[in-house]
Amino acid sequence: MHTDGYYQDVARGLLELGVDSILIKDPAGLLVPDRIKTLVPALKAIAGNVPLELHSHSLSGMAEPCYLEAARLGVDVLHTASHPLASGASLPPTEYCVRHLHKEGLVSDVSLADLAEMEEYFTDVAHRHGFPVAVPHRYDPDLYRHQVPGGMISNLRNDLARMGMQDRLEQILEEAAQVRVDLGYPILVSPFAQFIVTQAMLNVLQGRRYKTMPTEVQLYLLGGYGRLPGQPLPELMDRAIEELGQEPVDARPGERIPAALPALRRERGPFDTDDDLLLAACYTDSELAPLFGARPWAPLPSGSPVVRLLAELAASDLREAAISGHGLRLSLRR
Repeated sequence: MHTDGYYQDVARGLLELGVDSILIKDPAGLLVPDRIKTLVPALKAIAGNVPLELHSHSLSGMAEPCYLEAARLGVDVLHTASHPLASGASLPPTEYCVRHLHKEGLVSDVSLADLAEMEEYFTDVAHRHGFPVAVPHRYDPDLYRHQVPGGMISNLRNDLARMGMQDRLEQILEEAAQVRVDLGYPILVSPFAQFIVTQAMLNVLQGRRYKTMPTEVQLYLLGGYGRLPGQPLPELMDRAIEELGQEPVDARPGERIPAALPALRRERGPFDTDDDLLLAACYTDSELAPLFGARPWAPLPSGSPVVRLLAELAASDLREAAISGHGLRLSLRR
């Protein structure tokens, strides 16, 4: 059901809302170059002057060639990551894209020298703190069967390990593919990925499909989280209507929820900026107190190496000085 025409209809709806850009988001890294060759031109024909962006994860090893193909076909923005933080469940490396696109005459304003400096910094951070660095993934046919994003698979693997059921992982992922079809092809991002995997786990562990159906799955079927992309199984719809005692929702889900910002302004305001308002919408006062109540930096002791260095520089004839080291970057100019 996910044809070029389907995505063109979605793009038209976004343009009617007055969006500033249209984003192709591929959290499970499912796109392949052949799909890009039809999808990007179809969306460019609808988007007009509105920028078209691409965001794909490298789980299947296909994101990099997809990015190069998409740029050739006119995608305006590619979402990438610095090399130590890229690949695998992350985004394609920025350096890779800039270098190979430059060879094809597609030049960006991003400096390879600056990217190298960034790569060196984050690699050093990883080594000092014991973080893993980028590991490219190979093509994985299983990913195209279950389509579950890597982060969700990691969480599922950990949950099954706690229950001593690691051997059921492949079975649950296989069931997730069928559950997604049964529910009308919900997109596999939060919270819908959790709905699908939870339902698949229940189906496998209970030995019978839909013996238990979580309330969240039933609300999804009734439109409580928005319009369904496809048609779910009629028997699942009937069961959700019966067990929840309500009919499917036709209106936009947000219209059924009281506006939150007026109460937020009244109960926790006034706010100096919209940024402060948005922070309050996402965090409690106790979580924000350390941020807004942070004390100024304490003065450095007079004999500290940094103070002595600054004093020597101030007494010199140097007009400019730049110092870089582990965890420190200092730039001075008279």
